[in-house]
Amino acid sequence: TGKKLTMDSQNAEIVADMLLALTKLASKSSVLISDQ
Repeated sequence: TGKKLTMDSQNAEIVADMLLALTKLASKSSVLISDQ
């Protein structure tokens, strides 16, 4: 079970990083759209 827990935590970190990247992209695109 220990190995599974580490796998889940790694996946959670990857998902968190992806969400952060998506939010950054969304904020950048929204700024570009509002500038137009």
